[in-house]
Amino acid sequence: MLLSKPSAKGSVAHVAADDDLRQEICEQIERRWPGYFPSRPDATTPEVVCHRTRSHGFSVLFEYEVKCPGIGSEHVIAKVRRDSRFGPYRGPEVTRAPQLLRLEFEELSRAYQYFQDLNAGLGVVRPFDYLEEQNTVLIEKASGRDLGQLLDQFDDASLLTTFTQCGQWLRAFHKDIHQESTRIWTKAEFEPRLMKRRQKLLELGVPTARVDGLLSVAADVPLGSKLHEVPCSVLHGDYKLRHIWASGGSIQVLDFGNVHPGDCYVDVAYFLVELSVLRLGSPWFDSKRVNRYSRAFLDGYFTTEPPPLVGFYVVEALLKKWARRLRSWSRTSMAARFQACAKKAGVAPLVERGYIDRWFDARVREALDGMGASGR
Repeated sequence: MLLSKPSAKGSVAHVAADDDLRQEICEQIERRWPGYFPSRPDATTPEVVCHRTRSHGFSVLFEYEVKCPGIGSEHVIAKVRRDSRFGPYRGPEVTRAPQLLRLEFEELSRAYQYFQDLNAGLGVVRPFDYLEEQNTVLIEKASGRDLGQLLDQFDDASLLTTFTQCGQWLRAFHKDIHQESTRIWTKAEFEPRLMKRRQKLLELGVPTARVDGLLSVAADVPLGSKLHEVPCSVLHGDYKLRHIWASGGSIQVLDFGNVHPGDCYVDVAYFLVELSVLRLGSPWFDSKRVNRYSRAFLDGYFTTEPPPLVGFYVVEALLKKWARRLRSWSRTSMAARFQACAKKAGVAPLVERGYIDRWFDARVREALDGMGASGR
């Protein structure tokens, strides 16, 4: 049963619908669990308990514990897809959510099979099942912790190896799991993409002179007269620190909900920007460490020196992240309290203009300098 439109009672109806769905998924796991954990003796009937419900963007996650008496427990994550971040679940006749979730399950299954055979410390969370009636994917709970949480706990040498693995994983996804192709890239075709980001920033109040000053530098980047090729494949679409879990010298990647065809450098650039933004949320975070991790990731992805063309994709990713951070400029608790105080004092716009704009301006210029920009 998919969840229906909310009644006039609003959130009360949502809670009741969530409870119904939670129970239906529980019953499915109770019936199908021997296929998920074949090494467990099926003579023992387990107790299936739902511990947590979490919302992440377009998804709702339920975490179940499968308690096998006298043996131990296994954990199953149920991911339900919806069409909007806050909207209701609807039937299949009016939604794309089942189609997208089925695609996610297929991509996850394909990647799981490839990396399982490879056996090189690279992997994905194990897919268990796709429950069409409940519009739900069942997967194992990832091992270890997400990479963003481990940055202050692992030693630098271990993390360098992990970030190299991140690059190797992404390269395998683009080149081996999917057949990578190439196309000819020109600066003229990239300009509309930058103009789209420009418009978003102007709507958020970034001064025109600041944005146009950066774009004028981008226009002056010399690329030479030869034709430039860019690799194309299926993209992960959300390759970020919290979607990569590390444990015991290996990594697991999760959340394939945004896979789509595109230029491979988009995935590469957005991961690099995720690393760079660590210096925004935590200004005390060592920038040299960020640079080392970025270098390790690039060494894992590229077999030779990264082409300057990647810089254009990094610039675009920075412009997109800039717009997002103007809405919520840091997720750290200290920064959130500071932002709340700034809003209460009526100086939040000043803080944002004085800090965020300068910070992203500097990062964009760094990316452009790395490509050989001659202007300022």
